[in-house]
Amino acid sequence: MDQATLNHLLAQGQSIANGGAPDDMIRKFAVWESLVDRELSFDPIKQLEWRGFKDAHKLNRHSNIGFLINHGREDMNSDIAGRMKMLKRFADKNLNAPEFYVGEMPQFDLAVQDAKLSDELTRRWREAVSCGSVGAYLAATILVGSIVEGVLMDYIRNNLASIQATVRNSILPKDRADRNNIAAVSSWQFSSLIAVAAEADAMPSDIDKIQTVLREYRNYVHPQVMLDQNHHIGHPECMIAFATAIKTVSKIVSRTQSPSFAP
Repeated sequence: MDQATLNHLLAQGQSIANGGAPDDMIRKFAVWESLVDRELSFDPIKQLEWRGFKDAHKLNRHSNIGFLINHGREDMNSDIAGRMKMLKRFADKNLNAPEFYVGEMPQFDLAVQDAKLSDELTRRWREAVSCGSVGAYLAATILVGSIVEGVLMDYIRNNLASIQATVRNSILPKDRADRNNIAAVSSWQFSSLIAVAAEADAMPSDIDKIQTVLREYRNYVHPQVMLDQNHHIGHPECMIAFATAIKTVSKIVSRTQSPSFAP
């Protein structure tokens, strides 16, 4: 919804609230509400959020026109005013929100060997973008972290022999039952996946930023960790997470698609 559309809808609502015959006001009110819903129907995410706004402020109890007929003009004016106020707050929140554009989706089909994993990463990316576009930055960042973890785990699992020959043995996680053997890659912590991939030249150069944005911020899935660090994920951190994920996947793709690459 752009500013011009918002202003037009608010003007219409104010015109209805200014008076008129009750039957005429009821008819105009129904038309006005349908216009608001129609404007938001072009974006399913915004439509769901609008419904959430109405639910949170208990405006849905007035959505039945019969309520307005039975309770008269005073209640109707109050209801229209309440809806207009919520529409203004809703639109202001969305019109003033920072731009959220993360670019093209990474080439998951080239980054991982498992087709089912590629499909799952694609689904998670779309869900992360949906979260970020409505301001759910923490959820988006956690999802992006899980995507990078999945890409790294697949890469290391399928190239473990060559990776062992190029990285220090000390950074490879060991099996708890036999410290002479490497642990199953599926049991590696995110930090180990990042460290090993970085030493195997399968990560972007700004590894410190990646460690912070994707590993530490993803740990904010635990509320107490976030409270202890007194830090909240906002738009800047979320955008960095997406950019970091794109760079990481691109690096993996460049490695796996290189003519000299030998798993």
